[in-house]
Amino acid sequence: MIVKCTYPPEVKKTCKRLKTLNVLRWPYIAALIVCPIVNLCVGGPMWSVIADFGLYMVWTMIFNIDLIEFNRISQTIKGIIKCIIMLALIDVLLAPGWIGLVAPIVCFGGLILCAILFYTDFERQKHNLMPMLILLIVSCIASIVCFNVFQETHNWAVIVMGCVAFVLLIVLLITLGSEFFKEFARRFHI
Repeated sequence: MIVKCTYPPEVKKTCKRLKTLNVLRWPYIAALIVCPIVNLCVGGPMWSVIADFGLYMVWTMIFNIDLIEFNRISQTIKGIIKCIIMLALIDVLLAPGWIGLVAPIVCFGGLILCAILFYTDFERQKHNLMPMLILLIVSCIASIVCFNVFQETHNWAVIVMGCVAFVLLIVLLITLGSEFFKEFARRFHI
Protein backbone atom coordinates (compact mmCIF):
# COMPACT_ATOMS: atom_id res chain seq x y z
CA MET A 1 0.00 0.00 0.00
CA ILE A 2 1.36 3.39 -0.97
CA VAL A 3 0.49 6.30 1.29
CA LYS A 4 0.06 9.54 -0.55
CA CYS A 5 0.83 12.68 1.41
CA THR A 6 -1.92 15.22 0.89
CA TYR A 7 -0.26 18.02 2.79
CA PRO A 8 2.03 20.41 0.96
CA PRO A 9 5.73 19.83 1.55
CA GLU A 10 7.18 21.67 4.50
CA VAL A 11 9.12 24.75 3.50
CA LYS A 12 11.78 25.83 5.93
CA LYS A 13 11.45 29.51 6.61
CA THR A 14 14.51 31.56 7.29
CA CYS A 15 14.08 33.79 10.28
CA LYS A 16 15.67 37.17 9.62
CA ARG A 17 15.85 37.92 13.32
CA LEU A 18 17.83 34.75 14.07
CA LYS A 19 20.19 35.44 11.17
CA THR A 20 20.70 38.99 12.38
CA LEU A 21 21.39 37.78 15.93
CA ASN A 22 23.89 35.22 14.65
CA VAL A 23 25.68 37.91 12.65
CA LEU A 24 25.69 40.41 15.53
CA ARG A 25 26.73 37.85 18.15
CA TRP A 26 30.34 37.63 16.94
CA PRO A 27 31.15 41.37 17.05
CA TYR A 28 29.43 41.49 20.44
CA ILE A 29 31.58 38.67 21.82
CA ALA A 30 34.68 40.22 20.24
CA ALA A 31 33.93 43.56 21.92
CA LEU A 32 33.39 41.81 25.26
CA ILE A 33 36.83 40.23 24.96
CA VAL A 34 38.69 43.21 23.47
CA CYS A 35 37.57 45.75 26.10
CA PRO A 36 39.32 44.08 29.08
CA ILE A 37 42.42 43.35 26.99
CA VAL A 38 42.71 47.02 25.93
CA ASN A 39 42.06 48.11 29.51
CA LEU A 40 44.84 45.85 30.80
CA CYS A 41 47.26 47.07 28.11
CA VAL A 42 46.50 50.75 28.59
CA GLY A 43 46.09 50.62 32.35
CA GLY A 44 44.12 53.01 34.48
CA PRO A 45 40.72 52.49 36.08
CA MET A 46 38.61 49.47 35.21
CA TRP A 47 36.49 51.13 32.52
CA SER A 48 36.20 47.82 30.66
CA VAL A 49 33.79 46.47 33.29
CA ILE A 50 31.48 49.41 32.62
CA ALA A 51 31.84 49.00 28.85
CA ASP A 52 31.11 45.27 29.07
CA PHE A 53 28.06 45.87 31.26
CA GLY A 54 26.87 48.53 28.80
CA LEU A 55 27.21 46.01 25.98
CA TYR A 56 25.30 43.50 28.08
CA MET A 57 22.55 46.07 28.69
CA VAL A 58 22.19 46.80 24.98
CA TRP A 59 22.22 43.11 24.07
CA THR A 60 19.57 42.10 26.61
CA MET A 61 17.32 45.12 26.15
CA ILE A 62 17.36 45.35 22.33
CA PHE A 63 18.57 42.16 20.70
CA ASN A 64 17.94 39.27 23.08
CA ILE A 65 14.55 40.19 24.52
CA ASP A 66 12.61 38.23 27.10
CA LEU A 67 10.12 35.70 25.86
CA ILE A 68 8.01 35.28 28.99
CA GLU A 69 7.81 38.60 30.85
CA PHE A 70 7.85 40.81 27.76
CA ASN A 71 5.51 43.62 28.69
CA ARG A 72 6.12 47.30 29.03
CA ILE A 73 6.20 47.40 32.83
CA SER A 74 8.58 44.46 33.17
CA GLN A 75 10.90 45.84 30.51
CA THR A 76 10.87 49.29 32.12
CA ILE A 77 11.70 47.83 35.53
CA LYS A 78 14.43 45.70 33.97
CA GLY A 79 15.89 48.87 32.42
CA ILE A 80 15.69 50.75 35.73
CA ILE A 81 17.52 47.99 37.59
CA LYS A 82 20.22 47.77 34.93
CA CYS A 83 20.68 51.56 34.93
CA ILE A 84 21.11 51.57 38.72
CA ILE A 85 23.66 48.75 38.47
CA MET A 86 25.50 50.69 35.75
CA LEU A 87 25.50 53.81 37.93
CA ALA A 88 26.81 51.79 40.88
CA LEU A 89 29.62 50.39 38.71
CA ILE A 90 30.55 53.88 37.55
CA ASP A 91 30.48 55.09 41.15
CA VAL A 92 32.66 52.25 42.43
CA LEU A 93 35.14 52.09 39.56
CA LEU A 94 35.45 55.61 38.14
CA ALA A 95 33.89 58.48 40.06
CA PRO A 96 32.96 57.65 43.66
CA GLY A 97 30.62 59.53 45.92
CA TRP A 98 27.51 60.43 43.96
CA ILE A 99 25.51 57.19 43.77
CA GLY A 100 23.62 58.02 46.98
CA LEU A 101 21.97 60.94 45.22
CA VAL A 102 21.60 59.67 41.66
CA ALA A 103 20.28 56.11 42.23
CA PRO A 104 17.20 57.27 44.22
CA ILE A 105 16.45 59.88 41.53
CA VAL A 106 16.56 57.21 38.83
CA CYS A 107 14.46 54.92 41.02
CA PHE A 108 11.66 57.38 41.79
CA GLY A 109 11.66 58.58 38.18
CA GLY A 110 11.27 54.95 37.13
CA LEU A 111 8.50 54.45 39.69
CA ILE A 112 6.57 57.39 38.25
CA LEU A 113 7.10 56.07 34.70
CA CYS A 114 5.90 52.60 35.73
CA ALA A 115 2.82 54.10 37.36
CA ILE A 116 2.03 56.04 34.18
CA LEU A 117 2.46 52.88 32.10
CA PHE A 118 0.34 50.91 34.53
CA TYR A 119 -2.59 53.31 34.70
CA THR A 120 -2.69 54.21 30.99
CA ASP A 121 -3.62 50.62 30.14
CA PHE A 122 -5.07 49.49 33.45
CA GLU A 123 -7.12 46.46 32.35
CA ARG A 124 -4.24 44.72 30.57
CA GLN A 125 -1.45 45.85 32.88
CA LYS A 126 -3.09 44.74 36.11
CA HIS A 127 -2.03 41.24 35.11
CA ASN A 128 1.58 42.49 35.19
CA LEU A 129 1.26 43.57 38.79
CA MET A 130 4.07 41.58 40.40
CA PRO A 131 7.16 43.33 38.94
CA MET A 132 5.73 46.72 39.84
CA LEU A 133 4.71 45.56 43.31
CA ILE A 134 8.18 44.12 43.97
CA LEU A 135 9.82 47.38 42.83
CA LEU A 136 7.52 49.41 45.09
CA ILE A 137 8.22 47.24 48.13
CA VAL A 138 11.99 47.16 47.50
CA SER A 139 12.01 50.95 47.07
CA CYS A 140 10.13 51.44 50.36
CA ILE A 141 12.50 49.11 52.21
CA ALA A 142 15.60 50.66 50.61
CA SER A 143 14.52 54.18 51.55
CA ILE A 144 13.82 53.14 55.16
CA VAL A 145 17.18 51.36 55.41
CA CYS A 146 19.10 54.24 53.81
CA PHE A 147 17.33 56.77 55.99
CA ASN A 148 18.11 54.84 59.20
CA VAL A 149 21.59 53.52 58.41
CA PHE A 150 23.11 56.53 56.67
CA GLN A 151 21.79 59.21 59.01
CA GLU A 152 24.52 61.73 58.27
CA THR A 153 23.72 61.70 54.56
CA HIS A 154 19.98 62.26 54.55
CA ASN A 155 19.26 63.62 51.17
CA TRP A 156 16.07 64.62 49.55
CA ALA A 157 16.26 61.91 46.85
CA VAL A 158 15.98 59.02 49.33
CA ILE A 159 13.06 60.69 51.08
CA VAL A 160 11.28 61.39 47.79
CA MET A 161 11.90 57.81 46.59
CA GLY A 162 10.36 56.41 49.76
CA CYS A 163 7.39 58.77 49.65
CA VAL A 164 6.69 58.10 45.97
CA ALA A 165 6.95 54.33 46.49
CA PHE A 166 4.69 54.42 49.55
CA VAL A 167 2.07 56.62 47.89
CA LEU A 168 2.06 54.48 44.74
CA LEU A 169 1.71 51.36 46.87
CA ILE A 170 -1.31 52.82 48.65
CA VAL A 171 -2.84 54.04 45.36
CA LEU A 172 -2.28 50.60 43.85
CA LEU A 173 -4.01 48.91 46.77
CA ILE A 174 -6.94 51.35 46.61
CA THR A 175 -7.46 51.14 42.84
CA LEU A 176 -7.25 47.36 42.68
CA GLY A 177 -9.25 46.77 45.87
CA SER A 178 -10.28 43.13 46.12
CA GLU A 179 -8.76 42.40 42.71
CA PHE A 180 -5.33 42.93 44.28
CA PHE A 181 -5.71 39.77 46.34
CA LYS A 182 -7.17 37.87 43.38
CA GLU A 183 -4.17 38.80 41.21
CA PHE A 184 -1.86 37.97 44.08
CA ALA A 185 -3.52 34.56 44.48
CA ARG A 186 -3.19 33.90 40.74
CA ARG A 187 0.56 34.42 40.95
CA PHE A 188 0.99 32.10 43.90
CA HIS A 189 -1.59 29.41 43.17
CA ILE A 190 -0.90 25.84 44.21
